[in-house]
Amino acid sequence: MRGIYCLVLKVGLATTIRVGSLGLLRFHAGTYIYVGSALGKQATSIEGRVRRHFGARHRIWWHIDYLMSSTRAVPLGVVYAETRRQWECQLNRRLLLDLSASQPHRHFGSSDCACESHLLFVGKPDFNGILSEIRRVYRVLCLDPSTLLVRSRGGGVISPSLLIGYE
Repeated sequence: MRGIYCLVLKVGLATTIRVGSLGLLRFHAGTYIYVGSALGKQATSIEGRVRRHFGARHRIWWHIDYLMSSTRAVPLGVVYAETRRQWECQLNRRLLLDLSASQPHRHFGSSDCACESHLLFVGKPDFNGILSEIRRVYRVLCLDPSTLLVRSRGGGVISPSLLIGYE
């Protein structure tokens, strides 16, 4: 399936991580949203991206891979929609405004567009409220959102088989 997605993750304790050419970046504790596109097939499809973000360690390639490789970053869920259009930047801008989010690191995930960043810091602990607002923004953009939540078992590596559907 091709489309766009929002990876919702939590950084439990503030941490500093080297993120490729962006250098050392400080990530404050709180909730983040990474807005990404998945317009390809296999590894670059929505299913491929979800497996990459929630699966076992892999080769670090994208900015988000650096953050997700930290033990302090925990994926919470993904909101996604099927589309063949490039909605990533519009979705990112709308979430930035509607969630009163900040963009803590310039060029994070946005090296191929004019956006300041595709990583948003919302800081809010209300996970369900964040998911509801993300789904609302998808609908405003005439997209049909679906949600996957992570069910963690024993604090081990999160496997795609532990993802459960949610609406």
